[in-house]
Amino acid sequence: MPRSKQTKKRQIAPDPIYASRLVAKLITVTMYDGKKSVSQKHIYKTLEQLKAKTKEEALGILRQALDNIKPVMEVRSRRVGGAAGGTGCCWGRCNAVQHYDQPNHLAPGDGIHHQQHWQRDDWDIHI
Repeated sequence: MPRSKQTKKRQIAPDPIYASRLVAKLITVTMYDGKKSVSQKHIYKTLEQLKAKTKEEALGILRQALDNIKPVMEVRSRRVGGAAGGTGCCWGRCNAVQHYDQPNHLAPGDGIHHQQHWQRDDWDIHI
């Protein structure tokens, strides 16, 4: 049964230095054990180093880098043919259920969600 109301999407507050929701979300995603100040220190230090090396705006480079790793499609498994319960002759072996991988386009918000999980998984290895 569907919900009676749709939940509202929460807006996160922008970070104090760059006034960007993207940087605030990046800080939240990289936070470990609730230590937000440590995460802020790492992200701000990285952005300052990026600005010094490239002589460009760090926020623009960060936005471009995150767009490059954001997925556009995902693969989902779909059931094709056969009975769901496997009923029929041969003790349920005749109506075998087959699963095929089917590519699907992602909604813009879903791509960002997958990207953040990939980042977190990759950073857990290196930190």
